[in-house]
Amino acid sequence: MFAHRYECQEDTSGTWSVIDTLTGRVCEIGYRDVCRLRESDALAMTEVLNQHPIAPLAQPTAMFHSSGHYSDRAESEPRQARARQG
Repeated sequence: MFAHRYECQEDTSGTWSVIDTLTGRVCEIGYRDVCRLRESDALAMTEVLNQHPIAPLAQPTAMFHSSGHYSDRAESEPRQARARQG
């Protein structure tokens, strides 16, 4: 039986997330978590990602927490980049 890499999962808030089955975490694209979606959007995103899977990150990052807070990485990297640009 073939298992898909990405699956939809309903969150406790009633929204939906796309889960990367390789990591067991919410799928992340461009430092953004694929979460808080309507069911139809999560299903569509899952279908697209399973047709064109993305490579996992070399190091796992902190993910969107059920408390509603994003990881520091997603917020701090743009600030660090701006600071380097000066």
